Amino acid sequence: MKINKNSQIEAYKNIFSLKQHELEFKLLIQKTIPKDFDGDVLDIGCATGNAINIIKEIYPNSSITGIDLKKELLHIARKRVGPKPKLIQACITKYTPEKKFDLIIASGVLSIFDDISKMLNKWINWLKKNSTLYIYGRFNSSDIDTIVYFRNLNYGNKWESGLNAFSLKTVKKFLQRKKVKYKFKKFKLNKDLKKQKNPIRTFTLKLKNSTRIVVNGANILAEHYHLIIKK
Repeated sequence: MKINKNSQIEAYKNIFSLKQHELEFKLLIQKTIPKDFDGDVLDIGCATGNAINIIKEIYPNSSITGIDLKKELLHIARKRVGPKPKLIQACITKYTPEKKFDLIIASGVLSIFDDISKMLNKWINWLKKNSTLYIYGRFNSSDIDTIVYFRNLNYGNKWESGLNAFSLKTVKKFLQRKKVKYKFKKFKLNKDLKKQKNPIRTFTLKLKNSTRIVVNGANILAEHYHLIIKK
């Protein structure tokens, strides 16, 4: 069975205001990287450019490269981020950068891959010494790794990846072997999300104690974390 990398781009095409996790990313980066930062930045899976615009705002002297598989998203990104950031259409599994980076961003990307150790190793190797890898995505606080394939019948008939959730334990063991510093910060959504027409989109359910849980039409609960890795 051929598995396609997640092509569910509808969620990115028309949402340009910053989401809660992107606002938190902005604060985390500001706490981690000094104000006069002017280094090289890579945004993996840049979509329509939200993270690029964040970096442009707080670090205007940085040199930014964005990479995404979808030409349609890059076309929108170019209109939003202006002419200066370098935008590249490529598959991340095949892409080899021309240089190393001071900051790499991978938001909502890691859950696409079945072998996260391979991707994490690649991204860490793309970092310069004393640099930062920022990841946002699905992780499991229980000691279980899950690989999920789904078929969104409202948008075709192909099996896709994109809902994988590896355990904190698995990721920590890998990062310890790499001898890098790291910190997980659990993301807690502070508002309700309504169920939408596209069943792959996440929505919230509220428990009796007012705790929100994030689910989607695949009947999968999702825990999200920010992960900052220092090389």
